[in-house]
Amino acid sequence: MSAEQQIDEAYQRTRLLVASRMLRAAQYVQAEHMNRVGKPNVYRDKKWIDNSKPGEYPRKRSGDGQKGVVFGPDTPEGIVAEGMIVRLGQTMPSKHMLHLEFGRYVALGVWIKFNRLGWRRTAADTISRVRALVTGRG
Repeated sequence: MSAEQQIDEAYQRTRLLVASRMLRAAQYVQAEHMNRVGKPNVYRDKKWIDNSKPGEYPRKRSGDGQKGVVFGPDTPEGIVAEGMIVRLGQTMPSKHMLHLEFGRYVALGVWIKFNRLGWRRTAADTISRVRALVTGRG
């Protein structure tokens, strides 16, 4: 085996190692965010009585917002194939969670703001742990 082939193999092994660390970090952020949006809301007398308030994470009603927290690709090989990128987000049935965090365009330049916590807060709170996981120090 030539020196160039050895270097290529070592490079690929390193990429897979880093990708597996990125996968662990994505799993950590997903679990953390699901936990934060999983606080239940109470339904009593035909109404929700424990709604979230501005500055809080949305409360769980149907569970779609919590179940819709996803990431991909979900294998180290997939991460390498995507150029060492992992995406985290919400599925379409749970897009209302993004509306609660970022607001929603209604019409004619009108935005409704709900000011709930979401991905930005989770990312800010978990960044040091993510760095540690990806660098192998976590």
